[in-house]
Amino acid sequence: MLIFSLILFVGISSVSAHGADLTEDTMIIANDSNGIIAKSIVDDLGLEEIKVYKYVSDGDVEHQLEHTLSNPNKRILAISYQDTVNEFLNKHPDLKDRIIVSDDDNNSIAVNAKKLVAIDVN
Repeated sequence: MLIFSLILFVGISSVSAHGADLTEDTMIIANDSNGIIAKSIVDDLGLEEIKVYKYVSDGDVEHQLEHTLSNPNKRILAISYQDTVNEFLNKHPDLKDRIIVSDDDNNSIAVNAKKLVAIDVN
């Protein structure tokens, strides 16, 4: 009975933790091909509050975007998975002031990273 209770407790804990947002509030959604470039640009601009996260699937990106629904401090710049992000924004147009979709060229990333940190979430 003790082993069953322990397994049940561990199982419930992991399910509850699945919904936790472990990313920073100000972030860039990138992929393998543009993540390093984005990190270099925000570092060169001194935008230390922006963290770059590389994603590998639309599902992971959708999950991340859903955190903006409950976290009013979440600001996202999407340089990858633009179609997924635009679909999410079509369903939640009120989040267009905190989620920016951008091309992944150096100039677009720099301009939109500056816009991202300028968004007032207070």
